[in-house]
Amino acid sequence: HKITRISPDEEEINDITDIILKSEKPLLIAGGGVRYSEAGEAVEGFCEKFNIPFAETQSGKSAVLSSHPYNLGGIGVTGNSAANSLAKKADVIIGVGTRFSDFTTASKSLFENPSVRFVTINTDRFDAYKMDAVKCVSDAKKAVAALSEKLSEKNYRASYTDEIKNARDEWNREMERLSSYSYGEDFEPLIKARD
Repeated sequence: HKITRISPDEEEINDITDIILKSEKPLLIAGGGVRYSEAGEAVEGFCEKFNIPFAETQSGKSAVLSSHPYNLGGIGVTGNSAANSLAKKADVIIGVGTRFSDFTTASKSLFENPSVRFVTINTDRFDAYKMDAVKCVSDAKKAVAALSEKLSEKNYRASYTDEIKNARDEWNREMERLSSYSYGEDFEPLIKARD
């Protein structure tokens, strides 16, 4: 099996770089294209290097380590509070191999920051235009490497402090609460019946 790797256009990489350089709280969304490109380790390394948290689409699951400290988990209507809480505040969304579907974007309502910008890396030029994103038509692995090089030249680092860890910890506590919930004599439903 061979992966056809479309190389990124330098102008498109420069456009995306310029937007990320102006951001303080970017969030990367890893879609199925990360898996198809075998770019999971590249995405993880990129996020570590620049202090950028990442979330997964349904198609992107298994492309990156679920246990990675920068992984917030699923995003959108099928996601969780860790990813969705940081997505609401993000000033740049970096889509890598995602089509920004309605499930991922909560029908475009997830991103509450009025000045949020979208950039996207995708092999499909039509998917690259969703959410009015600034696009880079490219293989995910190649584009992430090129973007990493450009951001490194400028010594970029996102300004997150403890928000990533706090969001993950809060979600883990909620998961523990939900997994310990059981049916018994004193059962109380989590969602009460409506009158």
